[in-house]
Amino acid sequence: MRCLIVDDDRALCELLTMSLLRAGMVVDVAHSGEAGVGKILDEEYDIILLDVMLPDYDGFTVLDKVRRFSSVPVIMITAKGEEQDTVLGLEAGADDYIAKPLRGQELVARMRSLLRRAGLERDASPVQYGDIVLHNSGVDQVSVAGVDVKLTNVEASILRVLCEHAHHPVSRDLLYQLVLRRENSPYDRSIDTHVSNLRKKLGARENGVDRIAAVRGVGYKYCL
Repeated sequence: MRCLIVDDDRALCELLTMSLLRAGMVVDVAHSGEAGVGKILDEEYDIILLDVMLPDYDGFTVLDKVRRFSSVPVIMITAKGEEQDTVLGLEAGADDYIAKPLRGQELVARMRSLLRRAGLERDASPVQYGDIVLHNSGVDQVSVAGVDVKLTNVEASILRVLCEHAHHPVSRDLLYQLVLRRENSPYDRSIDTHVSNLRKKLGARENGVDRIAAVRGVGYKYCL
């Protein structure tokens, strides 16, 4: 597993590198947004750790540039308590986020969980639900009425779960467990943000009705 850390905090990068090396990963480091984008263009990585605050571009700008050519899983590193940063990161195409101070074991567990999801999506066979076809993971993971749509690995996983339970509500708690591999918490809006992104990318049906409906007090359901 090859990881790139994009963070200008050199001391933190050293600590993260040691933790990831102990976990058996190969680690590269970039201390600026420009350097990070350059490495991602030149090298092949399995996962990216991307800090929000960088000396040149901010993390959202870097993520936007990366998403133009790569669907590599990205975990945003945010300041503790900066909820808006996490929402912006997820809306920009991040797969997950983790707040500072970072805990080595939790970070490694999050990374491995995200990579497992990405691997499962790559191995999954195309499946059709109405006018939506879920393809193998890649730049174009889903087609809607024959038009390819770019999704993150997490968005594709959420859509697959909702489609597999079409017309039946899927609770937020279950989505957190199945997709993000963690428990829901009162102030965590990750699933809601990913679903909002999915709605925008998939578009409404011809009658203007959303494909993914919110079920008050429960979660979401996909309507074929």
